[in-house]
Amino acid sequence: MSRKRKKTKLYSALEVANICGVVNQTAINWIRKGTIKAFVTPGGQYRIYPNDLVQFLVENNMRIPEELLEYLQSPENLQKASIVLVTDNNDLFHNVDSFLDKKHSIELYRVNTPRQAMRAISAHNPEFVLIDASTVGEDVVDLLTEYIEQLQNNEIISNCELILITDAEELPNVIDQRYNVA
Repeated sequence: MSRKRKKTKLYSALEVANICGVVNQTAINWIRKGTIKAFVTPGGQYRIYPNDLVQFLVENNMRIPEELLEYLQSPENLQKASIVLVTDNNDLFHNVDSFLDKKHSIELYRVNTPRQAMRAISAHNPEFVLIDASTVGEDVVDLLTEYIEQLQNNEIISNCELILITDAEELPNVIDQRYNVA
């Protein structure tokens, strides 16, 4: 018996070029420069995941095709509750992770840079983006706030709150209040 596995949607460089209204070589150049995240198949072809394509489109103020939005919002592609934590502090990460393991069934994604945060936000549609104030500057908070607003305006994510952590001791209370846990 064969198992039916859900096949992940991937985009070729040509499909990306068509979506963006450019020639194939331009999309390939974007991939080679790292402007759009892609991987190479064993056959040498470039492939782009839907979330990476959406991130690229949003960052470059391009239209997001309806079929791509529908694919990302379909029930089989929705993921469980998640939080993105922007920090390079291992202790903070482990404290938050162990707190979530004990009380909540929430996925925690740790990132260190604004670019990683953007990818995680578009990929995981988190309820929170927690930013360690000791790790990043005000410009990063502004950048991520603007990025989240763009994604919400394009209906890619919903109900995502940006929370600046200045006192790690208060974090469990903030999460408990959000999820109505006493």
